[in-house]
Amino acid sequence: MSTDPDPDWIAALGERAGPLADAARRFARRRGWTLGRGPDAIRQLSDAIDEAAYAAEGPEADAMDAALVEEGGALLGCVLLDRDPEPGARHRQRGADHRVLLGRFGCFDPFGAIDAALDAEDPDAELRARLLAAEAEQRGEGPVAQVVGAFVRALTAARPEVAVVGRFDFEVTLDLGVEVDLAQVASAGADPALRQGLVERVLGMLPGAEAPAPLVYAEVAERIVPRLVGARFLEQLGDRAGALFRRALREDLHVTLQLRYPGRARFLRADEVAAWQPADVLGHALERLGAAGPARLVTEDGLVFARTGDGLDAARILTPTFWEALEARLGGPVVLAVPHRDTVVAGGAGDEARVSHVAQDAFARAPHPVSAIVARREDVALPAG
Repeated sequence: MSTDPDPDWIAALGERAGPLADAARRFARRRGWTLGRGPDAIRQLSDAIDEAAYAAEGPEADAMDAALVEEGGALLGCVLLDRDPEPGARHRQRGADHRVLLGRFGCFDPFGAIDAALDAEDPDAELRARLLAAEAEQRGEGPVAQVVGAFVRALTAARPEVAVVGRFDFEVTLDLGVEVDLAQVASAGADPALRQGLVERVLGMLPGAEAPAPLVYAEVAERIVPRLVGARFLEQLGDRAGALFRRALREDLHVTLQLRYPGRARFLRADEVAAWQPADVLGHALERLGAAGPARLVTEDGLVFARTGDGLDAARILTPTFWEALEARLGGPVVLAVPHRDTVVAGGAGDEARVSHVAQDAFARAPHPVSAIVARREDVALPAG
């Protein structure tokens, strides 16, 4: 059997597949196979899962399973993208989580599908069930596609001037500078009336839906958190970016403030923050961030990653305790980058090239990209005022 791991259909996916393409090729190289396409690739996946499912237990089998989840999940993601003509179908990453966006509104976890098949009593039946779930997402009938689709259609009808600029599972980012978590809408299940009511409630809370009463700082202070954003985010906002409260750390990196509620968050406007003077709104938000608890730090191949998953890791570079924790972990001065809101990648003073390479890759795939430029502590000091 030929061992060419790079068939034309994988290469043709281009940037839509992101890192999935290389991992799918590793699947082929590990087994000495030529990757099939469509049903042929699914049969190869099924054969590999069956082989792993019935292998003897032990550390070696666990390592093989982990590799199969990584590489087989990537191959499954590529197969699904290859079958999806929707221009928006592509790989997306948030922190350590990977998904493929399918159809207009769907989202699917191919790695979770392979993992579930490995653990199932009937691996083939589980894989078939997961494929049906992915196809439902592509058609707009899966759980994520139904909820996100209902929200976007209602948004288009009520606020045609507002655009969706990013999505990941049930989270949708709007060009208003608002991130909406539709998990609560999903909790309505299949009841269309209840779902529509929740969608309309979310729409009613968006900026510009109505003239709200001015915010009282004492009532919202504990909900305000700092958020780092990059140049790409500001470009997506267009003219609306000028209304945001923000402080530039450098040209590609800005500190903003978010007001967070369960299931939604919005950026604060400059006029709102100005109305609360003399309160030091940014300073108090940084104090609360520092008191929120340490970041979850993970070491991989000599680099350290902050992956707490609370949406605040990028902002943690504004706190002295975060730098101190990195310096203690790496044993000296630190360089880092914040490719997206949920990840900081850091290394020692001599690791700038490696940090840059990893950050650029993560930045290119992120649903909430910030900046891939490497920085030292003095580069991101918050300016006074």
